[in-house]
Amino acid sequence: MLVRRLVTGEVDARDLTACRLLAAFERRRGALVPVAFLAFDGDVELVHTAPTHRRRGVASALLARALEAVPSLGYSADHTADGAAWGRARGLQVPAAETLTDDAEVAWAAASVYLYLTHTDPEELLGLRPLRRRRPRGRART
Repeated sequence: MLVRRLVTGEVDARDLTACRLLAAFERRRGALVPVAFLAFDGDVELVHTAPTHRRRGVASALLARALEAVPSLGYSADHTADGAAWGRARGLQVPAAETLTDDAEVAWAAASVYLYLTHTDPEELLGLRPLRRRRPRGRART
């Protein structure tokens, strides 16, 4: 089942890659926490879900969003981050990152940079409260 607080949106990463990038964010106490990432350009190049957030439906929601934008989009689960592990566990010959095409390498690199710059482990946010503007003491609400 899809997480109710899930928000998906396209990420502007033209400075990183020619691929289109989608991200899924979950609302956590007023903050949007990135929990999954998808890169595509004609074919899905990468689906990555944060290890602490591997929830059923997140990657599918991103894929559905990408298919809305590009109905002819190709997809093979054994060529994605989560799907690769699944495929290898079942004896499939899944290419290693070094054997990817140049375009796919760019997508992987973009994903790494994007997640490095934006990812916060959701558990780190559990004890935090959203920032609120302080009112000066003695002033009544209007």
